[in-house]
Amino acid sequence: MTAVSTAFPSCVWDHPLLAALDARARSELERAGSTRVLADGDNLFGPGEPADALYVVIAGEIALRAGRRNAELRRANVGDVVGEEAAARAHATRRHEATSVARTELAVLPAALVRRFMVRGEQAETGGRTQRWLTRALASDALESADFARDLPSRARDIMLDAGHPIELRRGDVLHREGDACAHVYFLAEGVVQLAADNSRVLAYHKAGDFFGDEALAAEARRTTATATSDAWIFAVRGDIVRDLAAQHPDALARAVRVQTAARAKQDGIRMNATRHVLDDLHRFETARSLLAIDQERCLRCGHCAWSCAEVHDDGVSRLLRRGDIVVAKMAGHARSLFCRAAASTARTPRA
Repeated sequence: MTAVSTAFPSCVWDHPLLAALDARARSELERAGSTRVLADGDNLFGPGEPADALYVVIAGEIALRAGRRNAELRRANVGDVVGEEAAARAHATRRHEATSVARTELAVLPAALVRRFMVRGEQAETGGRTQRWLTRALASDALESADFARDLPSRARDIMLDAGHPIELRRGDVLHREGDACAHVYFLAEGVVQLAADNSRVLAYHKAGDFFGDEALAAEARRTTATATSDAWIFAVRGDIVRDLAAQHPDALARAVRVQTAARAKQDGIRMNATRHVLDDLHRFETARSLLAIDQERCLRCGHCAWSCAEVHDDGVSRLLRRGDIVVAKMAGHARSLFCRAAASTARTPRA
């Protein structure tokens, strides 16, 4: 694997996401970017990693996989973009696993710079077309990796793309409340969504690849309250459209329901055997970039863990929250109290 600065070939700029950029923007991206070469089978990125760059294939091929089955979604060839989520918003995370097929050369474009040029062109007609292309590409990948939708023919997914719209949630945002009227079925592309009922009794957590809100298939009222426990990107599709497609492809719906039922049964098992802390902070274990486990019997409460975390960030702010419940784990046959905290992806002030 190598990385050197270089002028990019024309195939990089032919892609719809980059074709509208003017000469100045292209020049700046070339100066800030680089090329990267992968050998056959090398990993480019995996799910949950920070999405800080956009890639364009110059030579070779990249295979993208996602979902519970780690099924192959598509292959990116010369001129194709990989990692579009990096252009969608800051602090995005990777949704797929990307692996090289044979020797592959890529143009590496800093995501922050790409987003800046996209914002600059939003008022122009070309900027609007670029944003629409990006949204549709992200939604298409979401459907191809989601339960139910991935088992439909491509024409059926196109119908859902035309009948849907994206929803972005911040942590704590409520998507719908128990008793609300149903209008959409939701396909979760990124993040974690909690479903609760009866005064916040937690029923399930959904993560990337899940679909939920299937009450809309029967035109029922919402049975749960859905809350984002991390930043989330959701594609919402009209319930009547999904209902018609489910009637045409009952096997796809049946397989998806079986997968969802098995996942919820597994979560029920976790709820029976785990502490409240593990369940309530599931989003941290899903989205954290590192994890610190503290042995309560040896910890001196010196605070050096938080100070060290702060020192490695340019803003001098620790991402570590030193509070929460205790996880009791058996180690070598003996019960030990472990205080587990995941480092958050956003800056927070540490608390003792």
